[in-house]
Parts: sequence; structure tokens; C-alpha cells
Amino acid sequence: EPATFSMAAYDAFVDAHADEVRAFEARQAAAAEREAAREAALLLRWQKRKAAAAAGELDPAAYALDDAAASEHAVKSSLAATVWKVRCAPGDVVASADDVLVVLEAMKTEVNVPAGAENVGRTVRGFGRDVRPGGLVQAGDVLVVLD
Repeated sequence: EPATFSMAAYDAFVDAHADEVRAFEARQAAAAEREAAREAALLLRWQKRKAAAAAGELDPAAYALDDAAASEHAVKSSLAATVWKVRCAPGDVVASADDVLVVLEAMKTEVNVPAGAENVGRTVRGFGRDVRPGGLVQAGDVLVVLD
């Protein structure tokens, strides 16, 4: 069906929504800045861990805590498996529920162990017994202890 485009009506429409568009663009710019800062922090954290692992400095076994100390805020294994990777270090702060703290391996399958929503904002204090690459854990064993 034929229609006529009215530039005056379009300009009036744009002007009517200009404040809303500016507010959205300001929120978008602020969110982009926050995300860029978060990505920079994550990159720095990754680079530090990579350097520590290459230098052999990060040994999760050195931060092993007994089960009694680990009982209050802990991330536990959901299955019997081998610890494939420890992706956190003491002092790290859990930024999101999806942060992977430990990667387990069972039957040639990697299983990511996320922090969980209840642990967002908590700090990694240490690890359960035998939580190190190659260590064996059973279902219910403490993997990571959080403050």
C-alpha cells in the first residue's frame, strides 16, 4: 500500500524520544566502561596465574584446609573425579555465579565446577584435601573453601 514519508513527523518523533535515547546511550556507555574494566581485571588475573603456574608458584596443596574449617562456605564435588585444573587462587573474589573454580575430569569428560549464586562476593580462602591437578576427589568432598 502506498505511503508518504513525512520528514516533519519523523523529526517530531525523534525529538519526542531524544531524552530517552540520551539516557539509554549514557547507561550503555557506563556499562561498556564497567565491562572494559572487568575484562582488563580478568586479563590481568589470568596473566598473573599463567605466570605463577609457569614459575611453579601456585600450589593449591599449600592452601589445603581440614574439613572442619571447610564446612561453613564450601564448594563441593558432585562426583568422584580427578582434579583437572584449579582455576582460582586464595584471595580471589567470586565475581559471578558462573565463575569456574575447579575443573574435574571423569571418564574423559571435563566437568566445570561453578561458584554458585550463594558464593558471589565471597573470597577464596583455601582448598580441600587433595585438590590439586591430578588429585582424586569423591562426591561430597570439599573443593574450595570461601570466606
